[in-house]
Amino acid sequence: MAAPGPLYTEFRIVLPYVSLDEIQIGLLYTLCKTSLAETGGAEGVEIIVNEPRTTDTGEECQYYHKILHLASKVPRVIRMLAPKGALEIHDITTDTYPKIRTAYTNPDYMKDGFHVDVQKIFKDNDKATEENVFNLDDEKRAKTLTIKIDIVNDQVSQTDYSEDTDPIKFRLEKISRGPLTADWKVNVSRH
Repeated sequence: MAAPGPLYTEFRIVLPYVSLDEIQIGLLYTLCKTSLAETGGAEGVEIIVNEPRTTDTGEECQYYHKILHLASKVPRVIRMLAPKGALEIHDITTDTYPKIRTAYTNPDYMKDGFHVDVQKIFKDNDKATEENVFNLDDEKRAKTLTIKIDIVNDQVSQTDYSEDTDPIKFRLEKISRGPLTADWKVNVSRH
């Protein structure tokens, strides 16, 4: 029997010339835009709770409970075969920006058999190469696969590619940023 693969996966994505405040604004914009685009006709994102709260550790946070209705995202044959609740994923997010934690579950069908925990930490560009940002102990670090994503130079499948958002072609005229060049990471910490 083969040894099991990593239990944890860390995706490390360096963003160019973006402050933590700008990232927070972009995240809120993306959440709203995606929710609007994906919702309608009892499909998409159903927001159950969106309110300020205090975490167990006393931190102020924004708390979200959303249900992702996914039936329209799968082939018809899957919709016909899927049991009730199987295509509904619950998203519980605690946003203590710059740290965000989201738990994805499927309580109506898989009960405790499905749980994905996603943690995000946003750092200033001068800390873009910091190791162990999640402060994992040695045992967890040994079980962690780190994947570094280069938004300019990594290949993107044709089905996911959009010229409108290609960082080597896109320019934000209003704030004079972009397009990026192949060596963009060399200059990232200067901004």
